[in-house]
Amino acid sequence: SKPKNQAAGSFANENAAGGIKVGDEDVTLKTNGVNPSELNVLGTDKESIKKAIGEAAKINGVDENTAKVVAFLESGFKSNAEASTSSAKGIFQFTNNSWNGYMKTYLKQKGSKAGLKGDEKSTDPRANILLGTWALARYAVTKKSTDPTVLYLNHFLGEYGADKFIKYLNTAPNTQADTVFQNAAGSNKPIFYKDGGKGAARTIKEVYEYLETEKIQKAAQTLGLSVPKRSAS
Repeated sequence: SKPKNQAAGSFANENAAGGIKVGDEDVTLKTNGVNPSELNVLGTDKESIKKAIGEAAKINGVDENTAKVVAFLESGFKSNAEASTSSAKGIFQFTNNSWNGYMKTYLKQKGSKAGLKGDEKSTDPRANILLGTWALARYAVTKKSTDPTVLYLNHFLGEYGADKFIKYLNTAPNTQADTVFQNAAGSNKPIFYKDGGKGAARTIKEVYEYLETEKIQKAAQTLGLSVPKRSAS
């Protein structure tokens, strides 16, 4: 049987108000000029996957430790991980719809420098790593934020959902989160409800703090990594 992913989130969660905002301009940074086609994944063992994530993060211009933490939370670095509550698969846990959407936009923006053909499956480790790090970098640039929790929200809720969450966080942080994200709460109870998903509903602010402390920071500690401090509220 396929290993299940560690977290219920995925790029553009099928049960959330997620999705990618399609644009023509490639807004991701390119810090070292390396072409994505030069990315090599030497194996499917955890060390090879972590190394490839670090290299892809540099190519796309996102903090490599943040990218590793997100991948660890989602799949434990397993390229064949499958979610139990959605169609999400692979290292960064793309749902079928989000995989197709991100791939289409990535190919359109990167053109001949994409390093992908477009017919790769989400369980292809190299393709999943390239798209996963590119999507994180894309949101980091558009939100002008290196806050790993903000970037994880993009991963967890999709770009539209993350924008909506941040708006509430800035304007109405004490709003009960499950009233805004009903579907996401239904499939991610431990995040939206206290006591392992069986207790009181968390507010928007409490969900953010839970993701920050119980997900991002704990994963970073487990991996022995440091991630950027909060840069957006």
